[in-house]
Amino acid sequence: TGGERHPSWWLALLADPETTAREFVKTHGGRARDVMTRDVTTVTGEASLEEIATVLEKHRIKRVPVVHDGALVGIVSRANLLQGMIARTRAPQTSADDPTLRDRVNEAIRTVGVRNEFVDAVVSGGIVHLSGATHSQDEQEAIRLAVANVPGVKGVEGRMGVFSPMVAALMGAG
Repeated sequence: TGGERHPSWWLALLADPETTAREFVKTHGGRARDVMTRDVTTVTGEASLEEIATVLEKHRIKRVPVVHDGALVGIVSRANLLQGMIARTRAPQTSADDPTLRDRVNEAIRTVGVRNEFVDAVVSGGIVHLSGATHSQDEQEAIRLAVANVPGVKGVEGRMGVFSPMVAALMGAG
């Protein structure tokens, strides 16, 4: 794709052939196994924002999978991390009820009956910050309304995107 890195000539002299071969396959491969990361760094759902930020910085990655009992349950991107940090600064009066409220919000989202696997809710000080993407504006509005009607929710903020028709088709939704 033209996105491969070209090391300086002197680094190329020092590189071992196996590393050079792996890099070539990764930049020119045509299958998932050719370009995927093999040693995956993960976090658990209990990881704090600070821990996730440390992992992203330490490993120089842009997203980290979240696993529970060996199963993938989500992915945290830099944008998700930033949204969580912003939510925290907007409502520093985080209450002990926020985790309980988040559970109720997630249950409300599940009961709407729309495709919501890419929607995330962060609760801070009773304010729900929604992010992610849905397949339509109607699905977003249904989720927003369900969240707003959860007892204890003081407000709903955030933006969700809508998947393009091509992405939706690739996901089997179109």
